[in-house]
Amino acid sequence: MLKILRQCEKTEYKGKSMRKWIVVLMGMPIFGFCLLAPLQQSLKEIEGILNYPGLNEILPQGSEIETISKVSNGYLITTDQNVVNVKVIYEKKSQIGPKKFKLEFSEAYSIKKE
Repeated sequence: MLKILRQCEKTEYKGKSMRKWIVVLMGMPIFGFCLLAPLQQSLKEIEGILNYPGLNEILPQGSEIETISKVSNGYLITTDQNVVNVKVIYEKKSQIGPKKFKLEFSEAYSIKKE
């Protein structure tokens, strides 16, 4: 890689060093990953909610999940009969990648649809 960069220092494109362009192009995937990080974090959180072992006990028997909406401190699960608030508690970040988190579920409260 160093050999390529050294060769590019000598090569010029329209009066500019090719080395700058190679460094910029190499960095582009890093910036693309940063843009996807919030999406990946949300997917991990929703996956954690759906795979939570006690979810069947929190939601009444026969409930059908209609929406999972992002709110300021977590998510709001709406079923055909109830609403459950899920608080996301983030652990201290110690490494690159999705943040580690814990989920706190509120009790389901009934909603009436007309």
